[in-house]
Amino acid sequence: MMRSSATGLLGPRVVLLALASALISGTGAVAAEPDQTFEMVPVDSLQLAITGVAVGLTWVGPDTLVVLDAVPDTLAEDGRRHLRMVFTDRAGEILLEQDFTGVLRTGLAYDGESLWSCGDGEDGRSLLYRISLDSLLVKDAFDLPGHHPIDMCFDGRYIWLTDQDSGHLDRFDPRTEAVTRSIYGPAFSPGGIAWDGRHTWLADMGTGRLYRLTGSRGDWSATVSAESFLYRGKRVLLLHDGFSLHLVRDGEHFAERVVF
Repeated sequence: MMRSSATGLLGPRVVLLALASALISGTGAVAAEPDQTFEMVPVDSLQLAITGVAVGLTWVGPDTLVVLDAVPDTLAEDGRRHLRMVFTDRAGEILLEQDFTGVLRTGLAYDGESLWSCGDGEDGRSLLYRISLDSLLVKDAFDLPGHHPIDMCFDGRYIWLTDQDSGHLDRFDPRTEAVTRSIYGPAFSPGGIAWDGRHTWLADMGTGRLYRLTGSRGDWSATVSAESFLYRGKRVLLLHDGFSLHLVRDGEHFAERVVF
């Protein structure tokens, strides 16, 4: 909180703007925007072998991409839209596919051994599933603190999940099988998330901006310019292949590779 004596020095308008910034950051303290801003340039694209909407994607090797394909115009007997997990090579050739209708809903990550994704429990809870890469069977299910997860990534140690409703980034530890940290990003409606080996990239649906986070506390270290990236109110999934960041905009059937 700001001291009352500062109000007279800064003026009410400055104080209100500072408080608004604090509310957006979710920290309760004034979050100053970093000076570093990137320009983003599209380079090429990777075709996705899907027929509906990509709701999660991850690499399970240098040449194998896994995508969750939610088909909006088809429904299962329980009223849920069909969802399949599709394995492809870089050329888009389908290697394997598995139906996960009624189990998975959104998000996909790979920790080197298992796949991770989110689904809904019977009582409306959100669940995090660990899935065997060999058998594609669910091995474990864990409760999540949020109710509207969007995307996830693996940073070499933890699974990071975004939750649209709470505004949190939740850190799940596969070793202890628990959420060990929840932090707020620089905005309030996080969507796509990716780890590039050094930093975390976060696409926020509320502001429509793309942010770079650094460190275990997710410190806001840079922002992509609005001229390069501005998709307010739209889900944009993020994917990193170890070399480049890819964007998958809601409804598109390709992942656009970008450089900064």
